[in-house]
Amino acid sequence: MFHRVLPGYACLLAVAACGDGNAWVPPPRCADGCSADHDCVGGQRCEQGQCVHGTAASEAAPRVVLDETHGTLRPDFRTDVTGNGTHHVGSVALTGNVGTVEVDGVALPAVAYSRSNFPGYTLFQTLAVARERWVILWLYCRGGTLSDVYLHTTDGLSTTHETASGSCTDEVTTHDVTVDFPAVDLAVSPLQGRFRVAGRNLTLDGPRVGAIRLDGRELLVLPYNHVDCTRECGPPGWQEVHALLVDTTTRVACFAIIYLFPTDDEAVVAYSLSLPTLAEPADNVRLCARWRTTDGR
Repeated sequence: MFHRVLPGYACLLAVAACGDGNAWVPPPRCADGCSADHDCVGGQRCEQGQCVHGTAASEAAPRVVLDETHGTLRPDFRTDVTGNGTHHVGSVALTGNVGTVEVDGVALPAVAYSRSNFPGYTLFQTLAVARERWVILWLYCRGGTLSDVYLHTTDGLSTTHETASGSCTDEVTTHDVTVDFPAVDLAVSPLQGRFRVAGRNLTLDGPRVGAIRLDGRELLVLPYNHVDCTRECGPPGWQEVHALLVDTTTRVACFAIIYLFPTDDEAVVAYSLSLPTLAEPADNVRLCARWRTTDGR
């Protein structure tokens, strides 16, 4: 069972929910108006003060071409993980958050860059990079033991679970982590999407290239993986769009999760990490946006 937990989600959305693990209070309704087409991202139109889908989005994703990554991260946790998966994942060898993860027989440089909790487990979100694909992994640790791995890839492997064995450490401390990744030249394929999202700062139109505006900068959104968390991930239930956010001009790209919540008019963008800059452009950023599935449900 795949558990993705957005840290502090209840607190992020409504103070009334904080401290009550069983309660969820919807946030105030979003206000996300526009006055002209240029207020809206991704070629949307401004109609009656709202951004709506305009010209058809492109179905063809551009290649993601990035320079090598050589830099320093400063996470607020430290972990050593040593062990093995049982199918796609072979050896896992992380010391002080960095090292290698073997995926489909190839040892890839990797960094554990985000930490979250689920009852009984600590999850370490890990990025492993090859020239032609990214692998996103969640290493599940229970009481110092590596027990499970969930992963997906940018080249077509949807979220997959496998059991694991090994050891984990978990220390809450801020420290510098040196990260080195190869240059990237990859195609995100195939694009996937079950949602139509329209908002001033975010647009998605099914399995097509979308757009997002973060800190005044418009990025392409390449959606390639979906997780349905409406039942088994915890209250209030949500949908996840896993995507690469890409600036083709500056040649910067990041993985991020776009959470769609039951109010139907909001999205939260989180767990982002950019290469080659190692910046985090979206740390629980809430965007007002109306959404529905592509079949209208």
